[in-house]
Amino acid sequence: MKSLQQAIETPGETPANESVQAHRNRMKHKTYNWRPVIGSLLKTLQDHNFTLVSVDDEGEEHTLEGTPREHRQQAKRIIDSVDVSHLFVLHPSYPRHLWLFIVLGNEPHETVSNNTDWPILNLALEQFENKWIDRKVPTK
Repeated sequence: MKSLQQAIETPGETPANESVQAHRNRMKHKTYNWRPVIGSLLKTLQDHNFTLVSVDDEGEEHTLEGTPREHRQQAKRIIDSVDVSHLFVLHPSYPRHLWLFIVLGNEPHETVSNNTDWPILNLALEQFENKWIDRKVPTK
């Protein structure tokens, strides 16, 4: 027979003195809240003078409309609704759209992949990564 400590350390098994409901609560998966991470990324980009243009949720490209704050809110909602998305941004000193690949599910500082080696974008993303490097994704 297992000790209580062994039973607690064995996932999926209920210790003898634990109620079924207490066991279920202990075994529940965490629900992650990516919105603060996404919002931080978008705000950092805007703080570096990037304009958020559109988000592709791998099904449809959504053009962002309204004020910069509304762009951020729309982009956050779309990016948070899928695991993988593409964010397109513009900068006044760069002649074309810049593309960022966003994956939710990694560590927060690994949320974005930058395929463009451009110093201003690199600086903005480095600032975002440094903010989240030792932090976990908030839970709901």
